[in-house]
Amino acid sequence: MKRLCFSDRGQESAGIVTSKGEDTKKFNMHKGMGLVSHVFDDNAMQKLKGNLGLGHTRYSTTAASEALNCQPFVVHTQHGALAVAHNGELVNAESLRKKV
Repeated sequence: MKRLCFSDRGQESAGIVTSKGEDTKKFNMHKGMGLVSHVFDDNAMQKLKGNLGLGHTRYSTTAASEALNCQPFVVHTQHGALAVAHNGELVNAESLRKKV
């Protein structure tokens, strides 16, 4: 596995979700509060298997600084699981939720 390099530029939380892309019900995820270098160690990185991945670092401008808001988010829909990360505030979150 390639070793990923991250900067520590003031993040409050970080997360990565990976998948092999074959099974939309199977995601590998690790996320937590703190700087990237504190959230991810070698053990955590080895568990993130797959050829697809989505990562996110967060420094909040809205919502509380707590584990509940760590991204990426994984949601389960009638069409399978979906991993989402965004940077900013989704002002139309309710209408997007209804569409998904």
